[in-house]
Amino acid sequence: MGKHRHILFLLLTLLLCGCAKDNGKDQWVRLQLPVALEQTAVKSGSISLVDQLEVKAYDQDGNYLDYIRFSCSRTGDGEFSAQGTLLRGETYTLLFFAQTAGTYDIGPDGILRQATDAPASCPTLDAFYAVESVTAGADDKLRVLLKRPFALLHFAGDPVPAGARSQITLNAIPASVNLLSGETTGSVTVRFSEAPCPSAAEAAFAYVLAPEEEIRIGAEIGLSAGDFRASRILRNIPVRRNYETTLRGDYFTTEGTIETDFNATSR
Repeated sequence: MGKHRHILFLLLTLLLCGCAKDNGKDQWVRLQLPVALEQTAVKSGSISLVDQLEVKAYDQDGNYLDYIRFSCSRTGDGEFSAQGTLLRGETYTLLFFAQTAGTYDIGPDGILRQATDAPASCPTLDAFYAVESVTAGADDKLRVLLKRPFALLHFAGDPVPAGARSQITLNAIPASVNLLSGETTGSVTVRFSEAPCPSAAEAAFAYVLAPEEEIRIGAEIGLSAGDFRASRILRNIPVRRNYETTLRGDYFTTEGTIETDFNATSR
């Protein structure tokens, strides 16, 4: 009888362990999310260079969860897939950040700092982000759309001489942005070093951090073509996060009107 009780005890223990294992397994949800850049942004930048997506997870109190890791893969220009495992029923804040690999370093605090000591018209400085609240097991069909944390500033000139080069100095630019809250901090002067003009129709462009609300900045653009040198100082330039500002005019003289177009890259 004792032997039978021992066997029965072992069987019951194995059954309970199996149930516990199954229940534990059921508590975790495999989440696969399609991630894409907003289509209007895709049309206004070098999206093919954005080849890295990372995802950071936080609890409802804002604590970074280093034990939750997402595997991210690129599925096309401006498109990614993010896969991770979350606890069923729990709500998380997920920070998505896409960039040209290795350009920026985003820590657990979610802080993005304005690039400095970079050349003018550098397409690899573009980046995109989103912050989403996700409940595991309830938001399986979420599609994540990324937008720029920057304002995109164009210095459009027509024509730009072949072989021309430009450099830009911008004033009153936010020093950093907390991607989780959207808040910007600081005010800095940023100099983008001399580099070839992007095209015959554009003297230079730059990606600069900007808040959700419109602010005004100043700029100086210097140009060279052979022995020729010129510079223009511009004031009161409107910029806003995920907006494009185009300053159109003749940058190879010190006279003439500079027209300003200020438009959202997405609505």
